Amino acid sequence: MSFSVAQAKANMHGMYGNYTGAMDNAKTTAYRAAVRAFRRRHGIAPSQYFTQECITASVSEVKELQSMLSRLGFSVGAAGIDGRFGLVDGGATGAAVEAYQRTRNLRADRIAGSMTLSALRAEYAAKTRPQSAGQTGRGIDFGKYPNFKASEFACRGGWCCDGSLHLLTEDIVAVAQRIRSHFGRPLIITKVGGVRCDALNRVTQGSIAGSQHTKGKAIDFYIPGVGVSAVLAYCRQLQSRGVIRYCYTNNTNMRGAVHVEVG
Repeated sequence: MSFSVAQAKANMHGMYGNYTGAMDNAKTTAYRAAVRAFRRRHGIAPSQYFTQECITASVSEVKELQSMLSRLGFSVGAAGIDGRFGLVDGGATGAAVEAYQRTRNLRADRIAGSMTLSALRAEYAAKTRPQSAGQTGRGIDFGKYPNFKASEFACRGGWCCDGSLHLLTEDIVAVAQRIRSHFGRPLIITKVGGVRCDALNRVTQGSIAGSQHTKGKAIDFYIPGVGVSAVLAYCRQLQSRGVIRYCYTNNTNMRGAVHVEVG
């Protein structure tokens, strides 16, 4: 992904206003200070360099902002949800932030700061339709899966949808129960490891378009007290028997969780 110093400056200005200055490629003192502040905010090791880890974090948070604005009716431009503020006054994304701020009586500065983001998230949460009583996936009877609740599989972005449990398939729930029963220990689905609506999937590090998570056919999980090698070995047995379609782990993106998906 091409990501210039100027783009880093535009994103750092648009999100929380960490950078103020010219949107050029000069690595000024103000730029270095903004990078250090950005890294602190994201829990990235201290440095004055805007590394690939910084780029990934910046794109993700701008995509989240763009997704919320778009779903609330504020256009972020022809480029869509691309994780970038424009280099001139924030471009279409900056204009969308300002339009939202003006209509909600917030300070109209084109910067998505704490107050603007809090208002956006609260408004989006209020506008999402509550899940109807008793809705559990596609009519899944969770009485057959005593160690799980539907909410454990739901999309949990917190800003993007109402859980999207209508996407959940029973096959992946059955697999989760089977793995949990085999090890006799809790199976913990990670925060973004259950169902993902398209909006959350777009901003999830390492995700791909059309992920099985968006079809309710995959989970990422870990089992406390059981090593990842043992979990993966059992999942590979299930794969060889045709119970699951695929499994893997990737410590870079998944931090030791295991991914399984059904066909």
